Amino acid sequence: MTRSPWRSPRRWLLLVALWSVPGLVSSTQVYFLHQRYEPMPFSDALLWQMPGWYFWVPATPLILGLLRVFPFSRGTWQRSLPVHMVAAFGLAVAHLAVSVAAGRFLIGYPYYRAEPFGDVMLHLFIRNVHLDVVVYVGVVAGGYAIEYYRRFRQREVDGLRLEARLARAELQALESQLQPHFLFNTLNVIAVLVRKQETERAVGTLSRLGDLLRMTLDRSGRQVVPLAQELEFLRGYLEIQQIRFQDRLAISVDADDDCLEVEVPWLCLQPLVENAVRHGLVPRPGAGRIEVAARRRGDVVDIEVSDDGLGLPDDFDLERCRGIGVANVAARLSQLYGDRHRFELGARDGGGTRAFIELPAVGPRKVGEQEHDGA
Repeated sequence: MTRSPWRSPRRWLLLVALWSVPGLVSSTQVYFLHQRYEPMPFSDALLWQMPGWYFWVPATPLILGLLRVFPFSRGTWQRSLPVHMVAAFGLAVAHLAVSVAAGRFLIGYPYYRAEPFGDVMLHLFIRNVHLDVVVYVGVVAGGYAIEYYRRFRQREVDGLRLEARLARAELQALESQLQPHFLFNTLNVIAVLVRKQETERAVGTLSRLGDLLRMTLDRSGRQVVPLAQELEFLRGYLEIQQIRFQDRLAISVDADDDCLEVEVPWLCLQPLVENAVRHGLVPRPGAGRIEVAARRRGDVVDIEVSDDGLGLPDDFDLERCRGIGVANVAARLSQLYGDRHRFELGARDGGGTRAFIELPAVGPRKVGEQEHDGA
């Protein structure tokens, strides 16, 4: 068994309160028993009985300490049993001595005063030693019960910590998967502009990409950021897309002020917008429009990314979506929020595609928060 610290005053107060219960019960029993033939005040009953029960307050740590040195485990109980038998009988003698002293000197009980101390001790030992042994065994059993509970809680905490580490690792893997995807797609945009010999636009796109990469490095390792920072990054990405498509792309970003401090997963909107551009607007002729909106609704925030592009195929199934961007967003939302979020990707009224995210305004279930529970 592990070392039990007894330096905390709270532990001693707990022991005093614990042993006060049988002491009060015993005092009450003695008080009513004596009312029939030899009445005594309840205060005398307390003076007589409580010292004997409070004897077990310092005795309890001694028993538990002995149990750590001589535990009842496989291969050790043969050695430990004789030690605990001697300790149980020794503590029984000491306990009965305290009880006799209380009856003799504190309340002057006639029998305790009339008979020699040793005779009274021998009489009580023969009559009550089995009760003290039962108390000793009860302390041992209680010590093991507390220890097993502590180990159970420790295993539970260790399991939660492991789960948190695994979740963190998975989120970091998802983030590292997403960032190169975004980078390569943007570099592809720059390559297209260079091939078209649109040098000024290519340089502008490269400069904006540098700004976005700095944002990414600044927020590296963070799973959530305020919505204002997510929108700042998204606007930078949309500027790149605006350089590429010019008049073919109209953009609208609108978020309520009371949403801006709400924490959202880092890089959760850019993949949805990129998906709208690649699959909704690029294949269609003419101009298109992308709208991003965020609204506070009580204790939840609704975020919507929609486009008026070609829309989704009839057999589209989000559960079987294999694209890195959308599948990544769905996986990260599930990891961070569990069943406290909603993510939908479907047809937009009037044509096009609509991605919808509902998040709790109080923020995600923090990865790793379980590490502190019960510790």
